Amino acid sequence: MPDSAFDRRPAPSEGDIDDILVWTVIRVGRRVERMVTDRLAGHGLTPVQFGVLAYLGARPGMNQSELARALQIRPQSARDAVTAMIDRGLLHRTGPEGRGRRSGMQLTDAGHALLGLAWPVVAGIDAQAVGLAPGDDVTLNRLLHTVLDAPAQPSRPAPTAG
Repeated sequence: MPDSAFDRRPAPSEGDIDDILVWTVIRVGRRVERMVTDRLAGHGLTPVQFGVLAYLGARPGMNQSELARALQIRPQSARDAVTAMIDRGLLHRTGPEGRGRRSGMQLTDAGHALLGLAWPVVAGIDAQAVGLAPGDDVTLNRLLHTVLDAPAQPSRPAPTAG
């Protein structure tokens, strides 16, 4: 049954939709992810797998939970990416496996080599490639890191009709 209070509200305009910051961030994220996906495809990597290589290159020994937090993905997605990358010989575990045991990971020689090929592909996506003027990318990156560094706000359930 439709919510009669909502039915009386005017429909949002495209301008109203564009004024919602978080929706704009989501849309931009999807566009940039498609761009990175397309550019990494030749190396057989997804953006998440590139992130795993990059973070383990910077911080050898991270575990799956740490990777999930760093990449802003669900632990299950981190597990799937790590499993696929171990199967490809790009990573190896450095500790005992098992529930409740911390098992860090490191890049193999093949993982380091692939990171060396993929890094310039991603790092080479400049301001112009994403529609910004030179220098605006530095400002945008700083602002986005402000968002990432802020404490996460708890999710709130959707309001119920009442």
